[in-house]
Amino acid sequence: MQFLVPGVRLQGQKSTLTQPFKLLRIMKLTALFLLTLSLHVSARSDGQTVTLREKNAPLENVLFEIGKQTGYNFIVSDDVLRSAKKVTIDVKNASLKEALKICFKDQPFSFTVNGASIIVRRDHNKVDSTFSDVPFATDTMPRIPVSGRVILKDSTDVALDNVNIMNLTSNEGTTTGPNGQFTILARPGDVLEFTFVGLTTRRMTLSNTTSIIVIKMERAVKTEEEVVVYNTGYESLPKERATGSFVKMNNELVNYRVSMNILDRMNGLANSVYFDNRTNTNKISIRGISTIFSNTDPLIVVDNFPYEGDIGNINPNDVEDITILRDAAATSIWGARAGNGVVVITTKKAKFGQPMLLTANNFVTVTEKPDLYYFPQMSSSSFIDLEQFLFEKGYYNSAINNTTSRPILSPVVEILNRKRSGLITDAEAESQIDALRNLDLRSDFEKYVYRNGTTQQHSLQLSGSGTNIAYMLSVGYDRNLQQQVGNQYDRFTVTTGSTLQPIRGLEISSSIRYALTNKQNNGLRYPLSPGGGKSALYPYARLADENGKPLAIEKDYRMSYVDSAGDGRLLDWHYRPLDEIELADNTVRLQDIVMNFISKYKFSGSVSAQLQYQLEKAKGTSRNYNGPETYFTRNLINRFTQIEGQTITRIVPLGGILDISENELTAQILRGQIDFNNSWKGGDYELNALVGAELRQNRNTSYTGRTYGYNENKLSFSNIDYVSRFPIYGKLSGNSAIPNNVGFGDLLDRFVSVFGNAALNFKKRYTISASARKDAANIFGVNTNDKWKPLWSVGSSWMISNESFYSVNWLSQLRLRATFGYSGNVNNSKSAHGTISYSSSPDPYTQLTHAYVNNPPNPSLRWEESKILNLAVDFAAFKHRISGSIEYYTKESRDLIAPAPLDPTTGISSMDVNSAHISGRGVDVQLNTLNVNKTFKWSSTLIFSFSENKITRYLRPSGTARSYAGSGLTVTPIEGKHAYAVFSYAWAGLDENGNPQGLLNKQQLSTDYNAIQSAPVSDLAYHGSALPLYFGSLVNTFKWKSISCTIFMKYAFAYYFRRGTIDYNSLFSSWASAHADFDKRWQQPGDEKLTTVPALIYPASSSRDEFYKYSEATIEKGDHIRIQNVRISYSISKRHAEKVAFRNIEIILFGDNLGIIWRKNRAGLDPDYYSGYFPAAKSLSIGLKADF
Repeated sequence: MQFLVPGVRLQGQKSTLTQPFKLLRIMKLTALFLLTLSLHVSARSDGQTVTLREKNAPLENVLFEIGKQTGYNFIVSDDVLRSAKKVTIDVKNASLKEALKICFKDQPFSFTVNGASIIVRRDHNKVDSTFSDVPFATDTMPRIPVSGRVILKDSTDVALDNVNIMNLTSNEGTTTGPNGQFTILARPGDVLEFTFVGLTTRRMTLSNTTSIIVIKMERAVKTEEEVVVYNTGYESLPKERATGSFVKMNNELVNYRVSMNILDRMNGLANSVYFDNRTNTNKISIRGISTIFSNTDPLIVVDNFPYEGDIGNINPNDVEDITILRDAAATSIWGARAGNGVVVITTKKAKFGQPMLLTANNFVTVTEKPDLYYFPQMSSSSFIDLEQFLFEKGYYNSAINNTTSRPILSPVVEILNRKRSGLITDAEAESQIDALRNLDLRSDFEKYVYRNGTTQQHSLQLSGSGTNIAYMLSVGYDRNLQQQVGNQYDRFTVTTGSTLQPIRGLEISSSIRYALTNKQNNGLRYPLSPGGGKSALYPYARLADENGKPLAIEKDYRMSYVDSAGDGRLLDWHYRPLDEIELADNTVRLQDIVMNFISKYKFSGSVSAQLQYQLEKAKGTSRNYNGPETYFTRNLINRFTQIEGQTITRIVPLGGILDISENELTAQILRGQIDFNNSWKGGDYELNALVGAELRQNRNTSYTGRTYGYNENKLSFSNIDYVSRFPIYGKLSGNSAIPNNVGFGDLLDRFVSVFGNAALNFKKRYTISASARKDAANIFGVNTNDKWKPLWSVGSSWMISNESFYSVNWLSQLRLRATFGYSGNVNNSKSAHGTISYSSSPDPYTQLTHAYVNNPPNPSLRWEESKILNLAVDFAAFKHRISGSIEYYTKESRDLIAPAPLDPTTGISSMDVNSAHISGRGVDVQLNTLNVNKTFKWSSTLIFSFSENKITRYLRPSGTARSYAGSGLTVTPIEGKHAYAVFSYAWAGLDENGNPQGLLNKQQLSTDYNAIQSAPVSDLAYHGSALPLYFGSLVNTFKWKSISCTIFMKYAFAYYFRRGTIDYNSLFSSWASAHADFDKRWQQPGDEKLTTVPALIYPASSSRDEFYKYSEATIEKGDHIRIQNVRISYSISKRHAEKVAFRNIEIILFGDNLGIIWRKNRAGLDPDYYSGYFPAAKSLSIGLKADF
């Protein structure tokens, strides 16, 4: 027998009642189930009536509606329902007996009524039902103690403790003890419910109270179609009622990937979400961008409120699920901050009806060192050959003879200079130089600067509930020894929450989330910048000798000068990078606490109200202590040292230099909301609506300061003259003031909002929705019409498969959706009012406080907005073995804030105005398939996204070709082109002398590079977007018994990137761009047919180098397919786990960043990491999850 209550779907039966059954399955797991129980208790009266109209409806549907209106529960088996005839009923305010008589007419069933339950049984001898003998029970019989035992069905000797038991009739509960035993007050006809995490819920109706009850519980089996509920931040919205575009990542998907950052776990698993790694920032976009110069990040919402702190403070183990809001119907409720999409993160909460559960998660991850040989680099021998060539040309003569700034010279140039000066012989010079040819700085970096990264992630969570309280406590600790020696990240988190139900209808929830992070940034990064006019180090540098002793390298000044400066009266002026790692003391400490309070009260069956308040306090302290032994301190002291005869005057005192910066955030949100949920006409109509208002205030304060002569043991310091300008030792530069690193900042943002949302559903087939919000902020509002920004949306859906005429059996679900509306975007750095910024120190000449115009006034400045249309179809076929959705959208963002030219006589050349537009369009497809469903299971998920954004209006003149030829790393606004556009100089090959050739006016061969770069933008070659237009993933999961293996692949197509190449001018002057293309250069006539790399010329031409660097010759296609990760897990059965006191154990092996399996570019580069950053290194994680 199965127990049928309103909204609960029978296990194993084909779904004929979809919408309400899905909704209430979710309600079982939340506090909303209390509503069902209260309705059940209050409905049990002899005066119950039924109003219902159904034609040829399944018996299951009709019983559900009767149970919903009367509070009675039906106990009925699957085979009974399968053999039941369809029912036609049309009654108004009929008694329960009358309604049942119609339902069971001509049905081969009999039934009895016990308490609040109606038991339906097959009766082959029965043709019609009579009701004179139906034994409707009364509530006069007293309840007495009833005892029993709960065990696991597949192992009768395994008792289950902490099983939650509820008497649904009396609304009283208990839990089983250590041996699975329990005692509860009950009487015949009472319904008992048994729930346990990971097991199928059991219900039974007591026939007597004398015998010992033995309950066998089974492991939970997933149904064909999982229930999906979206959290918008304002309401929980069942998928069946949603008209908008949402993506839901359930807890299984959230925990699929191993990472410390919660947003990283969306990468590749969330449709239409793209992670841009080109600048090593993992920048997120949802359906492209909606702005040009304002913030392009999506709004991050945590537990229903915008999260203003560092998202790295959120422990992923505390997250229950993630909902991504993509179109106007989904985002407009968030108003002027939702133009870039919304990511709603829901953390785990205390739940009623849950037994005590202790969960532990432990992971260890090892990450490889970065591949320092990834970027093609000139060999040391080639670099030395070039230096010899330049020396012979006299290129270094000015630097050698420079007696003021003493610029850096490499060891080879010093050797050649000594040979020219007669200090060493030709043979000695050649021997010393040849000894350097086989050295490679990268090998020292691999040995001394980088290591395999190690990450530990540990969390412990305790949750449970009592009669009127539910509670949760989570503690997490993460430790990341990063790949760079000296860099470390530690995070400690505590989350606690509780929910009380002190009186009927009232629910009070509160939570506190605390995070403490400590970062150490003491490591070096390759390539190392030595200063002194050089942006990179020569490739044959050494960091340590054969015994590992740190060696000095050139830093800021010529080594021969440093060796002798001051004749021993200065501090050691040498720079030893490996020593600096040990001496560095650069830490960042961040504390974040979020306190949340929610009070909900249900006034009636339809109306409820809630008041929510959140306070977030975050404080970040950055402490960079350069001790007396660090190069930074020694260098600054030496630069300001004055030596006259035997007198040494140190303007910068001896001791350490301490830099401290503090940032403090205080964010408060108060929200009031009224919810209305009601259905009528037998459930044909269902209305869900909410209205509310909120106040939000964010205040950010900051301070930076520096202390000289600091002694961390004595806590002493020295006073400094920041006003005077002092001579610099050796005339290395002109007179200078001592750097004063003091500054203050204070930013206050205030928002006021009113909002509303409503959805009307008719017969579980048609839904219409509307949403509106109006925001006001303190940054706009000079003109009255611009103070408030109204944003709205409308949507509709049609469940075609629920229509009576629908007869496509293989396509069991077909639903159409359409939405239209507006979302907004706000740029907090801009204001309609004029703003100025004061300098942190007085003018050095006038000694007066001074300021500069930060933002000229623009009374007409207003909010940015995006107009979005979304069309979608949801489908499921072949008994849900194939399911998915297809969505098409268009997006037009207008009134975008961008600079526009002004009359120069105003004193301001340009001003930010609402002048730009962007249009976007795209397609999102998700296809889920169950390929094999036997003992061995194979399922697949295909995610496909097409996203295109183009500039449609931009008032600022485009300028010359030089301004737009580039790599597309930033938005380059040209009307009619992609937002992240890739432009190049037209390429016409090399001439017979190895010079690169371009085209003037798109047809004339030319080597006049200044003319080519000064030509109009229309002369440039346009390739397309720097971000992929098509991207997605393919996930295959294989399961056999307790073993699961998932292979996750990603792909990206239709985009371009610019590979690195040689830049002779930069190579000569700053040692930068030492690319391996140097060896592929044109060297003799005929090479122009074999290579595109220009010949080496002297002197170098920066315009010639720039032309080649940004020409069509260096463009590559970014199309590629990669295996992102593989996850293997093994779950130990409860039978074995319980022998070691565990309920569940899962062992996980996870390999990430496994590599590209196909790429279209010829250079063998990773298109996601080409802008000077190394690709993400391979990592291997092993983890253990256990439930106690």
